[in-house]
Amino acid sequence: DISQYLYENKSFKSKELHYDGIITEYKQLYTDTLKPTQKSLDIINSLVGTNTTTNIIGIQIRTGDKYMTGSDHQIFDDPETQIYELFLLIKSQQPSQQSYRVFITSDYVGCYAIATKVWNSGQIIYYDEVIEHIDKPTDKNNNIPTGIAKMYIDNYILSQCTSRLYISDYSNYGRIAGLSCKHGDVYDLYGTRVN
Repeated sequence: DISQYLYENKSFKSKELHYDGIITEYKQLYTDTLKPTQKSLDIINSLVGTNTTTNIIGIQIRTGDKYMTGSDHQIFDDPETQIYELFLLIKSQQPSQQSYRVFITSDYVGCYAIATKVWNSGQIIYYDEVIEHIDKPTDKNNNIPTGIAKMYIDNYILSQCTSRLYISDYSNYGRIAGLSCKHGDVYDLYGTRVN
């Protein structure tokens, strides 16, 4: 967001240059700026496999800090029902004759269990680690984040390993995946293409 002010300089005064610069940086996020280590790649490959022709649908659902850190912030009043309905909607939008797997990530701990009610467990990819938030403590006793490995690996898979992506378009985490992904098939949770 701060970079927009650099483009107020008369030498750079162009919205096109600003947006092109932003998109270029996002597209290089996982290839130049935050390259995965071999350890991260090993985890990623163990989850998604090394077959690059596999069709993976990525789904990121932000329900609110209440379900992760216990704060008052919540987006979903009834995540069990709402996530289930979103999964059914997303499943209905996939071609029935096409085989695919689903990668899911969410700040709601019950997301995987809900997904198994919609897809068979062999279709679901889920990195089963402690759910993290970059600026919210997940270790309530020490009031510090426990790490960022899950956050990094989940976002990398969303953006670099999927062929279609469904994101919470109100979530910065989802937007990062959408802006840095290799394809243009990015939708909100209701199936509307995200610009």
